[in-house]
Amino acid sequence: MYMSYKYCTEAEFLNLKKRLNLLKRNILAKFQSMQELKREEDNDYLNLIFKIKDPKPFVGTFSIIYKDVPEQTLFHIGVLKYYDLNDKRHFKGSSIGNDTGLDFIEKNYEAIVDKAMSLYESWEKEDLTEYLEISERKHR
Repeated sequence: MYMSYKYCTEAEFLNLKKRLNLLKRNILAKFQSMQELKREEDNDYLNLIFKIKDPKPFVGTFSIIYKDVPEQTLFHIGVLKYYDLNDKRHFKGSSIGNDTGLDFIEKNYEAIVDKAMSLYESWEKEDLTEYLEISERKHR
């Protein structure tokens, strides 16, 4: 097994992966506005990333990202809303929790996702003031 983390043992990785898979199923069952955003390489990571279903031009994501730190199991939780216009990706993001334990996330995932969705839905186009230059080629 290929390990992507310095401070996570193989046994810890497998246990966390199992817990995250259950959490993912619970979130998808409870929140119809979410769909899993999966890439092939995600199997090597302890991250959950969901696409928020929203009418164009907006795209949103909700993420729970593992933080590889010694002797702790912590995650960063965030939400992002963006749209692309004239070779620029306009966006706004917010952290819902920066050093959050998995036990807390599992017990409170409904409130966490509700908070993320509330923030996401409150952001209007004019709130998406940060931007990155993008090239048309990357999005084909």
